Amino acid sequence: MKRLFFFIGFFLGIAFFVAANMYAYHVAEPPCCDFSIAFGFPFPLGRTGGFAGGTNLIVLGVVLNSLIGLGASFIFALLFARLLPWLVDLFRQAGQWHMKTRS
Repeated sequence: MKRLFFFIGFFLGIAFFVAANMYAYHVAEPPCCDFSIAFGFPFPLGRTGGFAGGTNLIVLGVVLNSLIGLGASFIFALLFARLLPWLVDLFRQAGQWHMKTRS
């Protein structure tokens, strides 16, 4: 059961970083047609906009974001796997207590 919670926590962490970077790209709008703007979370993944348009990736940002995302997801998964069974048990005990005191 802990392994399942670990994988769920890991994929939730990865999903958070993917969603954050997609959102950063979605809201990246240069202030003028001649300027470009960086996007990415926590490091810039690339730049978009400019006179010619287009999007350029920043390789170092992609590598750093991948490492940070994997590391943070691993830590989140460890916490998720340790705390979630305790919380599930706590809610189960509260439900049992409630059922015993209903009459």
